[in-house]
Amino acid sequence: MKLGILHHDLEWPEKEFKKYFLDRGLDVELFDIRSTNTEKILNANVDIIFNRVYASVANRDYKSTQKALKLYAELEELGIRVINASNTTVRSGYDKYFAYQAMIKEKVNTPNTLLLNGHDPKEELNQLGFPLIVKKNTGARGDCVFKVDNLEEAYSAITKIKSLEDYDGEILLQEFVTPVEPNDYRVAVLNGKVLFVHGRSLISLKAGEEPWLASRSSGSKLIKIDEVSEELKSFAIKGAKCIDSYFDVLDIVKTENGYCIIEHNLTPLFTPQYLEFLGFNPIEVISEEIVKNECIPNLCRAQ
Repeated sequence: MKLGILHHDLEWPEKEFKKYFLDRGLDVELFDIRSTNTEKILNANVDIIFNRVYASVANRDYKSTQKALKLYAELEELGIRVINASNTTVRSGYDKYFAYQAMIKEKVNTPNTLLLNGHDPKEELNQLGFPLIVKKNTGARGDCVFKVDNLEEAYSAITKIKSLEDYDGEILLQEFVTPVEPNDYRVAVLNGKVLFVHGRSLISLKAGEEPWLASRSSGSKLIKIDEVSEELKSFAIKGAKCIDSYFDVLDIVKTENGYCIIEHNLTPLFTPQYLEFLGFNPIEVISEEIVKNECIPNLCRAQ
């Protein structure tokens, strides 16, 4: 059984995933999204592809995320299993508005979101009301996320995103939901079960404003959650299910109207420090789950 790991810059987690898959008897090959294509993967006789092209790649190389979307669709059409990359799942990882539509369809609580379509957005801005969030439709790690309080700030944020050299994607206008706790929740769901839960401290980006953003890249601190409610677990599982994800890390805040999903993260970054905080190795658990539920059944079908 041969597994291919599709990646961008080769970071520590991809090396760890490769090591764990090799230890479990799989043949493993790494494929850089920038230099690979469908033909190369077919010629390598790969049985299963594991997606590790981060959504945050769009922060510096938007074209590679779009190439990944196209490649996954081609591979699935040719019968090659791509983990976490059904049409609904993979698009949700790289297209936040698509994920929003999937959640609304399944009546999962998430902020009202509009896609900026090129014309003067004054009507949409006034429709959502202020404050609101302006951000990229593809991206991660808190990059270019603006909380704006009026039309002038909104137009300024939109202009900043449009002027980015490495981003050619769409822009979202999102309702600002007020958190009622000083932290958000990061809930990892693996194959329909909660794998871990922790919080991140909310921070502000402007002097004098209430904390609202959870982003480790921008300065949020990790927070241990000693007691996790069944309500939160069930909500996260439902959120992951609505985009048909095999593995998903959901960003959730609690509001006066209950829990609310802000984003899905299908390719989260793991670091040694993060694993130390969690107290276990999710890379090992995810690898075991993939081998047990994806590789072995796929091998049996092939035989």
